[in-house]
Amino acid sequence: MFHVPNTQAVLEIWSDSCSKCGSYAFEEPRQDTSKLLLGSQSTDTEFYATQVGRAVSDLTEVIDFYKQAFSISPKNGMQTLSDGSQYVDFNFGTEVDIRYTKRTGQSGDKTADWFQKLLVTTAKHYMTGVTACWPVWGDNHFAYDGAYSTANVLSGSSKASFGSYYKPVSAGPAEQAYLLEPSGWQIQLDGQYSAPSGTECFDPEYCSTSCQSTFSEVIV
Repeated sequence: MFHVPNTQAVLEIWSDSCSKCGSYAFEEPRQDTSKLLLGSQSTDTEFYATQVGRAVSDLTEVIDFYKQAFSISPKNGMQTLSDGSQYVDFNFGTEVDIRYTKRTGQSGDKTADWFQKLLVTTAKHYMTGVTACWPVWGDNHFAYDGAYSTANVLSGSSKASFGSYYKPVSAGPAEQAYLLEPSGWQIQLDGQYSAPSGTECFDPEYCSTSCQSTFSEVIV
């Protein structure tokens, strides 16, 4: 595992062999090992994604969100480790799983729970309408592609209290929406979508023109 310098991303690199391995062993399966077949069948030397990881304080809230928004449940139920930590995996029918983990034994001020609350509070402060701001954290999303209606996902997720917080954007020929989910990160919805009137084009500086004059600070 290594941290990408000057980012919020931590990458976990894995394969069926290594030239120099540490002695530490995780109790839980870190990846779906059946996906090693992807690499063995490929002549490409590039990395490929197999899992997205999120830290949360309440897995029940996450399970409810995915049931309401996407009509899916954890692929293997909720798993509990010997120290009381728990995790759930979701899959949209692709090679990439989405894992949410609730860890025990954290100490200090900057815990996973603290960071989750920071992300959620910030998003709920800014993502309040069609021309709302898109927090800088938003670009750490994963994308959900496929044949589905984005409007149906937003309607379902609103039953879990998160569907009210999203940012629609026009990106070239596509209309997309960035949906807040319980971990505080976001999901880029790439399904069929008729964006609301007033939707703005994607801005690589994260802050749409309409909200630049109303920028304010959020303190958690």
